[in-house]
Amino acid sequence: MTGQPQRLTSGAAEEQAPSVASGPGGIVRLAFASLTGNLDIWSLPIDPNQGKVTGEPKRLTQDSAADFHPALSADSNKMAWISDRSGTEEIWIRDLRTGEERMLTAGRSGKWHPRFSPDGSRLSFAGDGKLHVMPVSGGTAEVVCENCGEATDWSPDGKRLIGDNEEGQTWVFEVASHLKTDLLPSGRRGGVGAFSPDNRWCVFVEFTTARTYVAPLDKLPIPESAWLFVVDNWYDTEWYGNLIYSVSDRDGFSCIWAQRLDAVTKRPVGAPFAVFHAHNARISLADTGEPYLSISRDKMLFTMAEHTGNIWMAEWKEP
Repeated sequence: MTGQPQRLTSGAAEEQAPSVASGPGGIVRLAFASLTGNLDIWSLPIDPNQGKVTGEPKRLTQDSAADFHPALSADSNKMAWISDRSGTEEIWIRDLRTGEERMLTAGRSGKWHPRFSPDGSRLSFAGDGKLHVMPVSGGTAEVVCENCGEATDWSPDGKRLIGDNEEGQTWVFEVASHLKTDLLPSGRRGGVGAFSPDNRWCVFVEFTTARTYVAPLDKLPIPESAWLFVVDNWYDTEWYGNLIYSVSDRDGFSCIWAQRLDAVTKRPVGAPFAVFHAHNARISLADTGEPYLSISRDKMLFTMAEHTGNIWMAEWKEP
């Protein structure tokens, strides 16, 4: 290389996929895409025990703000999510029966990954690297754990949380006693864990190998000899019935897949199968950050990104 780099475009849009061609007389042509994007929450009706879609996807948020990290209550009646419509990333709550919504939190720091307790009365979320729990009805959020990062699931009895921090430490947290115990042995990094419906197992991703495992919770930390391999390269995990759900790009696109487990041994049964394909260039599960899923008895929530824009061409003559 010779000389310093020069910026060729400027503005609020995302300029992507440049293509350069040389013409006669020193003419240079540059074609590129100028894109704008927006994140919205979508709902998909499904039979979660079978992994079968039962209707068409529906967009639940329509504004120009970024709306992401959806959480669904167990009774399918309430949705919580993160939105920056107020100027900061706050948690919002919507009653899916009436459409009434309200902002649950207010503050300067960003919020992350809300999750309903099984009875729908409390909400956990991350903020400033700390784990918070607060009533869904409103009030003061309690910091229950410093340097815990985010909780990714509540246990079915509401007594424990599973989660991870930025360093890849995966943990199980006792809500009443505030006792935190490592999920994995020392030196092993993991995350995006979830409890099994019977509260005896968990699923997690081991970050070093990008592999998803299930393991019994009778001993913590869980020895590696007890891990059961499920699948490679899944971004997120949700456990419902005997199915584990995740977003995967195994077919070249970011789509939602499921893997069936044996009801007793929890070993994989058959191959992963597609639940929802998102092969659209304009609206997709790609470019959404971490594409968290949330599943209840009759629907699934997820974030999709919509990209719109134009193709531009610049032309100049080299000296």
